Amino acid sequence: SSPQPVQLLNVDIIEAWGYLLKTLIHAAVAPFAAIALLVLLVAKLRVAGFLGALYVIPVLVGTTFVQMLNIASWRQYQGHLDNRVARLTEVIVQIRAIKALGLEKLFLRRVAEARDQELSANFACALTSGCTQANLHSIPWFCMAITLALVGVFHSSVQAWHVFVVQRIMMSLFSLLHVMAFGLQKFVMVPNNLARIKAFLAQQERPRSAPREPASDRQAPIVRLVGSFGFDPAGEPVLRGLDLAIPRGELVAVVGGVGSGKSALLLAAIGELFPRGPRPVFETPRDVAYCAQVPWIFEGSLRENVTLDQDYEQERYQHVLHSTALLPDIQALPGGDLATIGSFGTRLSGGQRARVALARAAYMRHAELVLLDDPLSAVDTPTGQFIFNELLLGPALRGKTRVVVTQPHVARLKRFDRVVLLEDGRVAV
Repeated sequence: SSPQPVQLLNVDIIEAWGYLLKTLIHAAVAPFAAIALLVLLVAKLRVAGFLGALYVIPVLVGTTFVQMLNIASWRQYQGHLDNRVARLTEVIVQIRAIKALGLEKLFLRRVAEARDQELSANFACALTSGCTQANLHSIPWFCMAITLALVGVFHSSVQAWHVFVVQRIMMSLFSLLHVMAFGLQKFVMVPNNLARIKAFLAQQERPRSAPREPASDRQAPIVRLVGSFGFDPAGEPVLRGLDLAIPRGELVAVVGGVGSGKSALLLAAIGELFPRGPRPVFETPRDVAYCAQVPWIFEGSLRENVTLDQDYEQERYQHVLHSTALLPDIQALPGGDLATIGSFGTRLSGGQRARVALARAAYMRHAELVLLDDPLSAVDTPTGQFIFNELLLGPALRGKTRVVVTQPHVARLKRFDRVVLLEDGRVAV
């Protein structure tokens, strides 16, 4: 699975890029200092020091090969890490539904499988990284052993100053190699981290041409959509051959089968789909109230979720709560409309969340266009009829253009000014 922003922040940015400049500077200087120490060893002990320093060559060749394996292992590990975090996050977010349906063993097995794959890749990373550090750390000891052995061969005896010189040079070399090993670890991590961050930031942005102001003529349609629209500028469009104009102030129903493009039509109206075709037309007002099919509730009081950053107007606020049938629910909440709702506050039912989102859309005073994606599907029939009469047909939204995705309820459809029927991404009626 692709990495999410939180994973990129915690793994790719904080861990990999922490102290990066300092580490790279030390790692860049360390090889030159190590070469200077080996030259000093050769200068002091001549042939014995030179032959002892030659041990570095096969070690560096072997380390280069191991590092290539380490880079491949690290890429696999990050992929498995992303998969495990995604599955674990899914379990945490949906834990209530999982426990209610008795699916704990299924999701435990899914997380365990992802964790096993992550551990296998992590073991491969640790093995290659350990081999690299072992190779580098062997340099001082083997160089010292070879040098002193050759000193004994060439000079018949090893004197105290021989041991002292070799020991001090090798201890300094050991410290430098430790810095180099840490730098190599960053060298393995950072290029792949940079590629992941670059791939995330290179994702397609929303269409830059949206939204555009409609014509200043108040008689002109408030929404004008012409052409095809898709989620991906290069993919298959989900809406095809549109030529849709919605007059100001009308109540418009959008109906159609599953997958016909009802929700996509609203997304196109708020500029979240890419226009396709030779001469697409996309015109909507700047101020739009949008209520998604899955209600969005943020951590805060119920009043904050309704008013957002707008001024609190007591009369308008109370009327909106009445129109969305929220007043009885607020009376039952500890703290009323100041009670904290969201994942860490008072948990609301699906119907309550839908009505809070509806109240938010209705409270937006300056919104000329109100888009509601199946707002009555989460409430019972009497409550839905009350909201339809008091909110959609009531004074709270009177005068605004209302585009409502709804079920083909014959009695309700008769109350709409016009009905848009979608079939396979096309406007049939």
